[in-house]
Amino acid sequence: MIDERLTNVHELTVSQRGRVFIKRWEGLSLEAYADCAGNRTVGYGHKLASTQIHVITQEQADYFFSLDVSGVIAAIRGTVHVRLNQNMFDALADWIFNLGSSDWIPRAALLALNKGEYQTAIFHMALYDRAGHQYVRGLHDRRLAEVDLWQSRL
Repeated sequence: MIDERLTNVHELTVSQRGRVFIKRWEGLSLEAYADCAGNRTVGYGHKLASTQIHVITQEQADYFFSLDVSGVIAAIRGTVHVRLNQNMFDALADWIFNLGSSDWIPRAALLALNKGEYQTAIFHMALYDRAGHQYVRGLHDRRLAEVDLWQSRL
């Protein structure tokens, strides 16, 4: 069920609850590792461009997380043209954060969302449960959690 308290996305940001949601699903690693898609990653799912970084501090993890969340917020504000409630915004932010690029939001989900077809949009978002072409149970579970957050009342 979609809560009727819809707000312009330019007035929303990722809430504290949304940040905790993202961090819980991403987990924290202060050592660089290859994620399920093979990307060099550190902190709370931060993709590394450099092979020089092997270990970071908690402060660096928090800094990278803030940068990544800022990119996600900018992506939502730049591409979503309908009103959302806070839970929808947080669920969308988690999904984009997990996709790993705030520059790219899958077309089908974005088109449905911008038509105001909220249920169709979350359906398309829930389809992203693969890394490469391989089904990943953890991604499936995360998509279900995003659907629950998206549809929950404030």
